[in-house]
Parts: sequence; structure tokens; C-alpha cells
Amino acid sequence: MALRYFSKLHKHQASVCNLLTPPGGVVCNANFAALALQKCNPSPSPRVSSLSSGCGCGSSAYFVRAFSSRPVKLAYDVLEGDPGHDSSPIVILHGLFGSKNNWSSLAKKMNLELGRTVVAVDARNHGESEHNDEMSYEAMSQDIVNLIKNELKVEKCTLIGHSMGGKTAMYTAITQPSVVDSLLVVDIAPCPSPSSAMNIEAYMTTLMKIKFDNSLTLSQVRRNVATQIVEHLPDMDASLRYFMSTNVVQRGDEFAWRINLKAILDHREDIGGFPEVNKTYNGITEFVGGSKSEYIGPKTLPDIKRLFPEAIIRSISGAGHWVHSDNPQEFLEVVRPFLHE
Repeated sequence: MALRYFSKLHKHQASVCNLLTPPGGVVCNANFAALALQKCNPSPSPRVSSLSSGCGCGSSAYFVRAFSSRPVKLAYDVLEGDPGHDSSPIVILHGLFGSKNNWSSLAKKMNLELGRTVVAVDARNHGESEHNDEMSYEAMSQDIVNLIKNELKVEKCTLIGHSMGGKTAMYTAITQPSVVDSLLVVDIAPCPSPSSAMNIEAYMTTLMKIKFDNSLTLSQVRRNVATQIVEHLPDMDASLRYFMSTNVVQRGDEFAWRINLKAILDHREDIGGFPEVNKTYNGITEFVGGSKSEYIGPKTLPDIKRLFPEAIIRSISGAGHWVHSDNPQEFLEVVRPFLHE
């Protein structure tokens, strides 16, 4: 099988809107009617969300804000499928603080085993993609739809998303089902994630305090960053500290964060929550969670089944939130039949 590997950036300018962020709480997917979120257009449409302290609970307040944004430049890697293969491409969306590189190994295995084109994408404000003040799921979904239609120039794709990428994938499937052939969601549910907003705030404020020593090498700076993180967040898992430190890059003679710390901090409630929707996605859907993770469980099942009535839910033994990294072999075995459909 001929294999080509290359990267692209899609060519759209971005316009930024000012968002009124609530003073506390997270966006909740409450069980009552709310305003349907439509595809963004130049005239801002109202957005209704609710505030809640946890997943699956009722709302305590509403806020309404206008949403207006245009797609931003996304970096993506393409592994081309077999010539003449008629299946839709697989598009992979990473999680918060991650990048397309997190899926490189699995993307190559999917491509070689299935013969399908596989596209791994950097989300806005992550990896090599463009930075932007907006960081909502509406905006991130718009980026993906633009990528599918205008860059990849395909009608549909199999959409795979982990964590934040999973929420982007779910929102895209619900609001733009015509571009989603099938949906695979990895260890996340369409409701507020456990303690997400609080954790994101702690992480971002810590990273903003980090000092870079430009006299060191990149590997030395990353090790030093991990050490500085533990001084502020001693309970953070060592693997997560390492994961965070990989977001340090060298630009010329200086080091910098490749993730947009301020945008992530400003939109922590959006990222930790999930937009209000009153539609369902009735296509082929599979949720795959880690047996040691709390992101998919009994409390999240009603929201999953309400929005994705055809969903099949599977669990990977011994895996935590980073299911595909903790147990990549079993993950691939579990999802292989889904990807063959």
C-alpha cells in the first residue's frame, strides 16, 4: 500500500467576538428545553446555557451570550488510504493540552490495517494551529466542518474525538450530521466533566507562572518546567506533568508555550461543560471509556442516550482517561469492528 504523510494548514481568516464569561460554575447539559444552537453566521445568535456544579444535575442559573466567529487555520497530518478505497476518511481530534502527535502511532496502525485515509488534527490554540481568543465548542466544531468541507473536500468522515476533542466531535455530529458518517467518542460524555473548570484554572494559572531559562536545551527546559509545576501542584500525576511540559517549544532563541494559556483559562467553563442542544445524532455511535476513569459512568448514561440514542458504550480494562495511550492494543481491538463498518 502506498503511504504518503504530509501536513497542511487551511486558509481562513479568523474574527474574534467578545464573550461574557459567567463568574463561576460550568456549562451544564440540563434536562429541559433550551435554545437550539444553529450554525454560526455573521449575525450573532443568542446562546443559552446553564450553570451547574456537576454532571447530570439541574441548573441553578442561566446566562445568555452572543456567539460569532469564523474558522481558524488548523494544522493537520494526513495518512492517505489505499487507492480506490471508498470508505470515508477518519478524522481524529485530540484532547485538552494535547496535539495531533498524540495519535500518531494509532493513526498509522488504523491507516495500514484498514486502508483508510486518516487525518489527525490540531485544535485551535493547540499544537501548530492558529491561536484565537474564542475557545467554545461551537467555534471548534466550525473549524472541523470547514476542514472537512473546504480542505479535505469530502462529504463525510468518521469522526474520532478524545476528551475535549470528543465534545467537539459530539457537538459537530449533533449540529452538522451531514458531515459525520459515524462517531467514536473516547472517554468523555456530553455533560460537564468532573471538576474540569476548577482543574483548568489551577493548571493555567500555574503554567502562567513558569519561568523559562533560555540558556538551556529544549529537553532541559521541559524537565525544569515539570519540576516547577510540582512546586505549585504537588498532587499532579507525574505523567500529566510530563504531558504538560511537551507544550513548551523553542522559537528562535527563546522558549514559549504552544498552547494559548489565556484563551483556555478564559473559556474553562466552556471547555469543562457542553453546549445546550435540543437535537439528537442518530448515526452509528460508539463511546469507549477507561475502566479507571470517571468521565463515563452511570451518571452520564442518561445524557449519552438522550443525545445519541444509537450509542454503544464499551470499556477498556485497566485504562484511565487517556484510554488510547494506557492500553492502545486493546483500544484498537475494541474499535476495529466499528472502523470496519
